[in-house]
Amino acid sequence: MLAGLGLWSRPWWMTVRQDPDDPGSRYVAGMQRRQGLPVDGGRTYAEHTVDWLSWYVGWVALVVALVALALLLRRALAGLGEGRLAPWAPALVVTAASTVLTLLRPGITPDHPWADRRLLIALPLVVLLVVAAGSWAARRLTSSGKRWGTALVAVVTVLAVGVPAVLATWPFRGVGVERGSLAAVDRVCSALGPDDVVLGIDSRASSEWPQTVRGMCGVPYVVAATPVRQDPARLSEVVGQLARAVAARGHRLVVLAADGPEAIEGLGLTPRSVADIRFPEEEHALDRPPRRTDRGAVRVSVAEVPAG
Repeated sequence: MLAGLGLWSRPWWMTVRQDPDDPGSRYVAGMQRRQGLPVDGGRTYAEHTVDWLSWYVGWVALVVALVALALLLRRALAGLGEGRLAPWAPALVVTAASTVLTLLRPGITPDHPWADRRLLIALPLVVLLVVAAGSWAARRLTSSGKRWGTALVAVVTVLAVGVPAVLATWPFRGVGVERGSLAAVDRVCSALGPDDVVLGIDSRASSEWPQTVRGMCGVPYVVAATPVRQDPARLSEVVGQLARAVAARGHRLVVLAADGPEAIEGLGLTPRSVADIRFPEEEHALDRPPRRTDRGAVRVSVAEVPAG
């Protein structure tokens, strides 16, 4: 209980920050400017993680889940004291500890809804705890002769968890967010050969595409570091060195740009567009849940780098 109350109260006595020179800090500062917030790129907004949870399950469910968790943990400890281990206790301890660590230090840029993937364990845990509390309440009412107790508790439980979830997702009903992205990935993979090595040479290519190309295309992917990308002469030198090293091992270097073809053109190469789609996506927000859609895009260009 104390841990939960401490996490909930953090916005009143704590402001979590990171290194203001971190690339993530510059991204946060840009979002703050666009959203009319005080510019402090070092902020991580990690003190608001309990608020993040409340956007999707509501405060009623959070309070019920916290009480249920405290009672279940006390029951599990009492059983251990008597030499018994409840079969559900290990799973509860692991998921509860993971949730506390996530809420304490989410370790992600607070760009919602994308940052909310950190709640992958926390959200189901809250729902399960609310259901467990509802089951206990229904049994108590039924055992006391109130046969309508089960139906009442079921309705209250669904409303407590379902209404906040519906309100949070209602603005995006019927919207195919990021529709066409999988087809764009397929086109990128089709543009690459089994002997290719890919070098990401701009910001989005370095942050969004490495694991996609490695995991879905099965092609090695390396990234030009930020200082290299910001120095055209140095980037050109690195590309040439890497192309020769790759060719010496019987492979081909392909540069990939996802912010537009300009980075490839700056290397004196001819870009080939392999994916260019537009789609609706949830807006990017820092201090509140997303409430509308923005226009997103996937624009990927590639070019083969001669070994010479």
